[in-house]
Amino acid sequence: TKGLKNGRSYCGGGMSHLMDFRIDGVHVGEPGTNGEISQLDLVSPSSITEETERIRNSRLDEKPYRPIERCRIDSTRKVLVELVVNGEPAARRELLADGSTRPLEFDLDIAQSSWVALRILPSAHMNPIFINVDGDPIRVNKKSAEWCIKVADTCWESKKGQISDEERSAAKKAYDQARAYYQEVLSSIDNN
Repeated sequence: TKGLKNGRSYCGGGMSHLMDFRIDGVHVGEPGTNGEISQLDLVSPSSITEETERIRNSRLDEKPYRPIERCRIDSTRKVLVELVVNGEPAARRELLADGSTRPLEFDLDIAQSSWVALRILPSAHMNPIFINVDGDPIRVNKKSAEWCIKVADTCWESKKGQISDEERSAAKKAYDQARAYYQEVLSSIDNN
């Protein structure tokens, strides 16, 4: 459970797997440069090396949500693996999804503090590694804050009917807190 608590995990539908995610020797979910979990500290901007038909056309909010069929490139067995930086795809590689374990490598310049993850959209998404450049914090953008608010709303709407009457009030309070936090982040971005 320690690895899960530290973020050494990914989410997915079980048909695609992201394993051994690391950037310059820092593994996701393990202590990095200064002992912080999943954090790589750089003195200045630097270059990093990262190792490691009905369903496909249906909307992403329709079941099944994360099968590998949604990820296939046309009618091939290939999928697109993306290196995501601060929520945006920064590099892509095609990978043959045939059940074999394959190494994958990306080269990318990191100019500012960022979070970096791998994904096979929409089947799997790795937890991030946080890269700290010259002590500067990772900056949140408006699009990310708006997305978090929408996710909190969507999750509440989809889950509230499955929560017992006794627990619903506490659960709503937790979702409201998340929504308020991201609304506050969004307001601070709008005011800058």
